[in-house]
Amino acid sequence: MVINIINVWLIWGSAFESICFCLVTWMLGWTSLMLIYTILNNKLVFCDLLKLMYENGSTLDIQSEQQEIDKYIKHSKMCKNLIVFTTFLCAGGGLVCTFYPVVIYFFTGEAVLPYGFFIPGVSTTSNPGYLINYAYQAFQCFLTVLGTMQSTFHIYLLFSSNTFYQMDNLIIKLRKLSAAIESNPNMRGHEEQIIQIIKIHNRMKTYMSTVDGAFNKMFFLNIASYSIMNAMTLFVLVTKFWFIGYYLLGVLFGLIFLPCAIGTAIEVKNTALIDAVYEVSWYLLTPKERKTFCLFLMGVQTTQMPTCGGFLPLNINTFRITYSKIYTLLMFLKDTQK
Repeated sequence: MVINIINVWLIWGSAFESICFCLVTWMLGWTSLMLIYTILNNKLVFCDLLKLMYENGSTLDIQSEQQEIDKYIKHSKMCKNLIVFTTFLCAGGGLVCTFYPVVIYFFTGEAVLPYGFFIPGVSTTSNPGYLINYAYQAFQCFLTVLGTMQSTFHIYLLFSSNTFYQMDNLIIKLRKLSAAIESNPNMRGHEEQIIQIIKIHNRMKTYMSTVDGAFNKMFFLNIASYSIMNAMTLFVLVTKFWFIGYYLLGVLFGLIFLPCAIGTAIEVKNTALIDAVYEVSWYLLTPKERKTFCLFLMGVQTTQMPTCGGFLPLNINTFRITYSKIYTLLMFLKDTQK
């Protein structure tokens, strides 16, 4: 980040797009600092969340909860597949960005660097300065790929997958409760099932609130940083050909879209959970059990949803607003150039 600022100081007074080209990756430094803060500030929280995830699976009874076990395995496998997919996606993108200059040099003989920043006082076109700058940028790309996977993809995907499982677990138990009520209407004996469901729901609310508290500030800074990067990349691409810039637009789209899509999916699953609650034949319960179930029905309406910074919902609508702001920022940069 310091080197980027020095670069801007050295090229100050040149074309505005050159300054943007130099600074387009600068915002990744802020996301990295926020990742460091998030990890260090929530180490014990993450340990507790992992412990709760394992307990959700290990406490299932193989005789009476086979459906729940199947759901747990399904969501775990889905999470694993997504992590493997995003690993190949991020690593593949890093390799494309790193070896693009090699391909250009092989076909045209032109020495180009992947990004706009450079080590001050070292040549960017002739050796050995070019090789030093190229090695430095490749190393920064390697660190960025690791940081992106850890901050946006792997950790959050891991905790989100268990959120989906906990909701499915509740839906299964609510359907079992409804079937038990209908087979034995207006008779006592369902209170234990209702209390178990309430306990699972309270644990899920605590889990979701903890995950949101750990990640919402990071996602707010990430989305703000990626939005600025997106606008600056578009501005650079308007004035010059930058192959990596086109790839970067796709990456930034994914980095902004993924957490918003996960948040929307959680909202949809929560709606399915509420529908499952209403589908329970609670009117066939005894008055005492009915009262307990109605309290649970009210509690379901206050489930903590993922947020961006604690004040914006992390969903597709926030994604839409973000891209409208990116367009506004791009127009501002173009007006500044004029």
